[in-house]
Amino acid sequence: MSTTTIFKILVIIIAYFAPIATMIHCVLIFIAIDFLTGVYASRKLGQKIVSHRLRNTIEKFVFYTSAIILGHMFMKEMANWTNLDQLIAGFIAMTELISIFENITRITGLNFMKFFRDTIISKFKNYGKQNRSKKNRS
Repeated sequence: MSTTTIFKILVIIIAYFAPIATMIHCVLIFIAIDFLTGVYASRKLGQKIVSHRLRNTIEKFVFYTSAIILGHMFMKEMANWTNLDQLIAGFIAMTELISIFENITRITGLNFMKFFRDTIISKFKNYGKQNRSKKNRS
């Protein structure tokens, strides 16, 4: 195979997977932040840091990326009416975000998940009250 042919094949592959690059980068950032907050929380609590946790982080990145790639391929080739790759990436990001919040709770003692949940619920309740009062004024 000539260099030109290899270059053309690489360009085609890059173009095919370009739409999911940002999703994969975001997932990588979430995994890295989860790893860093987990290590910091373990050190702060005096827990031993073991190598299998790093292996778990690498495995997560490999398998999460694989899931996003497979979702993208399925969507492009078989079910172009879905946003399967975005759904998969969103689910993964939410899972990592919850883990990050748990690590922050371990570090600070502040139940960050409860604070976050209560803040969102109060915003929705206030939004509902504002909409009802606007309707009653009309």
